[in-house]
Amino acid sequence: SVAYVELACEAPSGFVEDDTDCDDLDDEIYPGAVEVCDGVDGNCDGVVTWQEEDADGDGLLNCQEALWLETSRESNNDPTRSASHGSLEAAILLAEHGVTTTSATMYSVPLTTELLEQYGILVLYGLGYDGPLSVDEASLLEEWIYEGGRMLYVGGWGSSSSCSMTNSLPDELGISCAYAGYTWSGTASMSGSHPLDDDVSTIIGLGGELWSVSSPASTLANAGGWPFVVAVEHGEGRVVGLSDEWPLYNRGTSSSYDIGARDNEQLIDNIWAWTSEFEL
Repeated sequence: SVAYVELACEAPSGFVEDDTDCDDLDDEIYPGAVEVCDGVDGNCDGVVTWQEEDADGDGLLNCQEALWLETSRESNNDPTRSASHGSLEAAILLAEHGVTTTSATMYSVPLTTELLEQYGILVLYGLGYDGPLSVDEASLLEEWIYEGGRMLYVGGWGSSSSCSMTNSLPDELGISCAYAGYTWSGTASMSGSHPLDDDVSTIIGLGGELWSVSSPASTLANAGGWPFVVAVEHGEGRVVGLSDEWPLYNRGTSSSYDIGARDNEQLIDNIWAWTSEFEL
């Protein structure tokens, strides 16, 4: 950065009386500015957060990368799959928010601190064949979220394995599975009180888990009397819980329930907007 100095009894127009502005050539960089995830010390506090680093050296900031971690060993919700039961359309929506998706499976890429610190966003499809999370995995996931990580957790369809996966999430998130072996299906209306609700009226799912939600989680939509969309703010982090995976499926999976049904696509876009909004 370049500083321009002029000696005067009073500050000339356009000048300040100190040198705390760390970039005089950029009017969006100054002490007290909102720090966004761009790799620049925008608020001049001398700190660039871990989200603004490039931990894996691939040329992308951590906040520009999402890890889509599947636990099914199947094609369900695969972000690279364009056919039925894939989620390529949802991944494309995420890319429109400037975030690149890496797909992996938990059985080959277990959760570690070294893994999580490379990504700003984690998408965890909790069908549970490779779960539940261990106590250590849940602990490091909680710490990563508290330090500013963002997660979309997607429930399975009420099986005992998927319910166990949900119950292994960090207790601090306030999301658990109430019953295994039962599911809800149907439509839901958003509460209208959260950024996830913007331009969303009715959403629909098929075979969602029966969740129990407690603070700090808040339920934004219920279906069949059960939580469908849940938002959590924990420390500096943000978590969205979807108790059903159908809104993430590509068009053509089922016109009644997939990403093209009702306002499901807008909901997914809102989720990406909220989780990729890094104001630090």
